[in-house]
This record gives sequence, structure tokens and C-alpha cells, in this order.
Amino acid sequence: MILVLTKDLINHLMVILRLCRVDHYIKNLFILTPLYFSGELFEFQKLKWALLGLISFSLVGSTIYIFNDIKDAEADRLHPVKKSRPIAAQEINISWALSLSFFLLLGGLSLAYYINKTFFFLIITYLLMNIAYTIFLKRLPLIDIFIISIGFVLRVISGGVISQVKPSHWLIIMVFLLSLFLALGKRRDDLILLKKSNQKIRESVETYNLRFVDACLTMICGIIIVCYLMYCISSQVINQFHSEYLYGTFIFVLAGVMRYLQIFLVKQRGGSPVKILFKDPFTLINLTIWLLSFYIIIYTSNL
Repeated sequence: MILVLTKDLINHLMVILRLCRVDHYIKNLFILTPLYFSGELFEFQKLKWALLGLISFSLVGSTIYIFNDIKDAEADRLHPVKKSRPIAAQEINISWALSLSFFLLLGGLSLAYYINKTFFFLIITYLLMNIAYTIFLKRLPLIDIFIISIGFVLRVISGGVISQVKPSHWLIIMVFLLSLFLALGKRRDDLILLKKSNQKIRESVETYNLRFVDACLTMICGIIIVCYLMYCISSQVINQFHSEYLYGTFIFVLAGVMRYLQIFLVKQRGGSPVKILFKDPFTLINLTIWLLSFYIIIYTSNL
């Protein structure tokens, strides 16, 4: 009897975690980027507030995911992947999901207000922007992917506000371009699914085609590479990190971008960047080495 109850409890908990999209919390690590690249990651007070901000952003993010899943439940049931989401699969009651989202939102906003008033207004902006995205903005071509990219930039700016570290214009530009690149890859995946199933995955996908998306991916890819090279050889950045060897990290950025293009164009599979990160060993190892190389340059150059 106890074993059955425990199994049911674990299954229900797993449904809740899937509903909240806990695996997507990794996106909120962008809040830590200003602190990491400033060389102040081990400043305890700043790190503490940044981690609290990450929790706040995650709670509000889960609220948005639940709202999105409730609104798109019917459409998700036609999607080969999204049909397994808890609400679309009718694994959880909608009224219960709404109650959970209310408490998550209350907790996330209360924590944000406690952390920093400016951060509170930034997270309100993020919340309203994503509600508008769920209701109608995601139907608008190009606007839909720009909204996603702005969301990542808001994470970076929020991290800077919380940790009192002003993010460089380079960091904001690179995060915006990278998230735009990944969002385009996701749209390409939607087009592939549309071609295979002959079912419209999302309304805006009708205004895209593979030729257009591939051209945009190539363009953004080139801009990312050029911007990162300019960043590496910038005198401001060299003076900030007291190192002339930052250009050595370029190989990992180039390899990462090329790998994503290979996944999109050759393997014909895109989907969630989070899933690609965890399921593709090349991407995970490459990202880890890139972060370690930056750690060595930023945190050990003066040892």
C-alpha cells in the first residue's frame, strides 16, 4: 500500500516538474553571465543575490509555461512532441494547474520585489511581454523570434542589476544574436515538422520557408563570428581581462556554431536548444571547455 502511494506521489511530482518545465531553468543561468564575465563570480553577496534572482526568474517562467500550455492545449495535441505535455495529454487538471501557476507567480514576484525594485520591474516586463507573446505576438513572423531574443537580453540585464555589475554592450549583443540564431533554428524545425506531417505547428510558420530561414541562419552565423572576433581583439576587453589570449577561445565559438548548423541542416533535427545541449555530447563538451577557458583567463591570470 505504502509502495503504491509512493509510486503515485513520485509520478505526480514528475508531472508537476514537466508542467513547470524545470529542464528549461538552465536558460536562466544567463542571469549569472554579467557576474561571471566581470570576474566577480566568487563575491559571495553578489552571487547570493544573483542566485535568488535566478530562482525568482524560474518561478515566473514556470507560470508563463503553464499559461502557454493551457492556452495552446488543443494545438499541442496535434504536435508530435508537444502532445505529451501534461495539460495537452490531460495528465493534470487545468484548474489545479492554474492554482499552481498563481502560487508560483506570487512567490516569484515577491522574491523579485525583495531582491531589488528595478529587478522587480524588469521581471514584470518579461512577464507581460511573454503573456502578449502567448496571446498574439507569436503569430507575427519575425516579431516572434525577436521577442524570444529580447527575453534572454532581459535575463542578462536583470543579472547585472541584481549583482550591481553593468553588462558590457558586447555581452548584450552576443546574447541577443545567439538567442536569435537558436530561435531561427527552432522555426526551421517547425518547418520540417510541417513538411513531414502536413500539419500547421504554429500560425507564424506559414510566413517562413526553409530557404528564408537558412539564409537568415547563415547571415546571423556570420555576424556572430565577426562580433566575437571583434570582441576578442577589442582593446577594452584586453585591458579588462589583462590578457591578449582571448582570441584562443574563438575556436570553441566557431565549433559550436558549426555544430548547430550541422544539426539543423545535415541531421535535419532542431527542436529545443536545451535538449540539444543535454543530448549532444559535442555541444556539451565544447561549451564546457569554452567556459573553462574563460575561467582560466579571467580568474587565474593574476595568480
